[in-house]
Amino acid sequence: DARALRSLLEAVPVEKLTMALKTASEVLRQHIFTSMSKRAAERIREDMESMGGVRLADVEAAQREIVEVALRLDAEGTISLENDNAMV
Repeated sequence: DARALRSLLEAVPVEKLTMALKTASEVLRQHIFTSMSKRAAERIREDMESMGGVRLADVEAAQREIVEVALRLDAEGTISLENDNAMV
């Protein structure tokens, strides 16, 4: 849900999120960007553009770190990952 996504985004460093979104679908990017301020979303978009090409291994590592943060927040009870409408 939106609250859980905002909690996750607050717990993830901006640099990791920016790297992780490099290969994300436009649908997923929009879902993420609508959960943050317009200013923050624009900053990440600009950072992604200025990044240029990146190694896929670096993107996957950033994505794994975000999953680990989500799992930790779920274990702590801060968010719930049980959702029938989860985005893939």
